[in-house]
Amino acid sequence: MKSRNCLICNVSITVTHLGIDACRACAAFFKRSKIAGRTYTCRQGNRECTFRKHEKFMCRSCRYDRCIELGMTYVIPPKRKLRKNKDEGVEMEMSQPSTFSPSTASSNESILGRMETEYKASYDRRLEQEKVYVSQHNLKRMSHPSEELYTCNKSSFYEIFHVTIKETIEFLQNVFDDYERLAVPHRASLFKNFIGKFCMIEATYLSSKYFRNTFIFFASLITCVDNNNVDEWVTDGYKIERKDDFRTSLKGFAKDYSDLIIPMLKMDIMTERQFYALIVLAYCDLDPALHLPENIMETAERMRASVFDELQEYYK
Repeated sequence: MKSRNCLICNVSITVTHLGIDACRACAAFFKRSKIAGRTYTCRQGNRECTFRKHEKFMCRSCRYDRCIELGMTYVIPPKRKLRKNKDEGVEMEMSQPSTFSPSTASSNESILGRMETEYKASYDRRLEQEKVYVSQHNLKRMSHPSEELYTCNKSSFYEIFHVTIKETIEFLQNVFDDYERLAVPHRASLFKNFIGKFCMIEATYLSSKYFRNTFIFFASLITCVDNNNVDEWVTDGYKIERKDDFRTSLKGFAKDYSDLIIPMLKMDIMTERQFYALIVLAYCDLDPALHLPENIMETAERMRASVFDELQEYYK
């Protein structure tokens, strides 16, 4: 079969997609954008970016514009009509295959409502386990007017992070019914794509809530790191060779981290609703490089659009 090149990203192709010489990835990107009704902003601002598939930071605006320019088309299919159940005389929606769809425990509960319920349940489970760890390892109590918080060190960070990983897996299974029914490689990709973003969002939310004008940041639910005193990170008996070099590197990292986070903490305080929305959006933010099936990507885009619809109602 004669090989051609995708007119958008220039990779080799053997078949056309959506009416033009385009690769499957570019066609899927275009479909997801149409379904979600998304608009993009050019990274450089001149709408003349050169798009290549394997670039880490691809300009989605110029990629989408290129699809339109070349005549790519996709008609969003109408929602499937309800049909009568002959035996019971009730209307039922035509069944469709689903992927990591939101939990259906309550058909009237919104995605943000489900996220709030399951996050709070997960929070309580994690908090209980963190308190047990703190009591067993005698972590240093931090000074705070209202909260019971402790100083994090290298050992406690990694031990408590194991709790976060375990509970986050259960948390995802409770929010998204089909998550645990996905193929193991797809589940692993979704989790790895989510966990880092989730921890950053949660840490920023808690830090802005309790340490808004300081250099103290949350490392877990009740442990924190003082970026002005990183020596506490390595003085817990943890075996580290060349501790002085490690301290120097850690101070450099702490400065870079502060430069990144401090501006976020000075913004308007994030509301709980916005926090839950960010968690869902972090889960739905799927990079094409993950090579997930198209139906998973499309479901993520629909869920993302649903979150923005709920936020519009919230802001009214």
